[in-house]
Amino acid sequence: MWVLIGIIVIVIILLSNKGLHIKYKQNEEIIGFKITRIILSAIILIFAAYGLITGNFEFQPFMTFFISLLMFVMGLDEFRRERRTYGWLFIVAFLFTLFVSIQTFLWSY
Repeated sequence: MWVLIGIIVIVIILLSNKGLHIKYKQNEEIIGFKITRIILSAIILIFAAYGLITGNFEFQPFMTFFISLLMFVMGLDEFRRERRTYGWLFIVAFLFTLFVSIQTFLWSY
């Protein structure tokens, strides 16, 4: 549980860091979003690989929770790039997967 809280704190710190910018051509890329997407994707991949290799799907609610966080970060990035349609799509996906992960937490623990 403490690992989960620590990862959430790291994600919030990376998202709130507004000083990290790199300019690519005409677009401005915020490194915090990119690093956060990479970290969340790695965490999701680790949980998925563990479940597939061992056949133990005990940590699947955590994987679903991190997928919802990834959808939220991707939605914020799309809003920042002024692509509102995709942003809203990712936010709706975030809310749905967050609901599913909370339901799974409540039913399994």
